[in-house]
Amino acid sequence: MVNSLELKSGVTYEYHIDRKIIGTFKAGINNVLSTRVTERGERTDKYIYDNKQDPQGYFRFGISYNPF
Repeated sequence: MVNSLELKSGVTYEYHIDRKIIGTFKAGINNVLSTRVTERGERTDKYIYDNKQDPQGYFRFGISYNPF
């Protein structure tokens, strides 16, 4: 079983291109605080594998259509 704890912080910008079309931009930093692999049914402090990661930047573009 994998237990993971992530923290995403950032900004979101939405722009109405048309009355029913919305453009979206998201950007920020993704921090993986801890990732541990444990045997099924075991306590989380008795882990098999522990993973540490550096913070990573992310961005995402999107377009949405709202028919209403």
